[in-house]
Amino acid sequence: MRSAPASRSTRFPDFIYVFNRRVPTSVGRTDIADGDFRRAPLIAPNYLSTDKDELDVVHGGRLLQAIGAHRGHASVDPGTHRAPI
Repeated sequence: MRSAPASRSTRFPDFIYVFNRRVPTSVGRTDIADGDFRRAPLIAPNYLSTDKDELDVVHGGRLLQAIGAHRGHASVDPGTHRAPI
């Protein structure tokens, strides 16, 4: 089975590393604005409002940098700039 060709709209089309906090401790809210269904709801996402979520994102980013900097990626993506960990 062949995979679809990577999009060439990005500088590094072959790999995209993503960290996703699956069970955040930050809690947002969605409220009904009023009785008119045409009016958009009031949304307060409250992203990264706890220290734990902030630390998880920092540690996730560092893990992704370490994975991307691994020598196994050198032959695939030799010219990538890597920020210091």
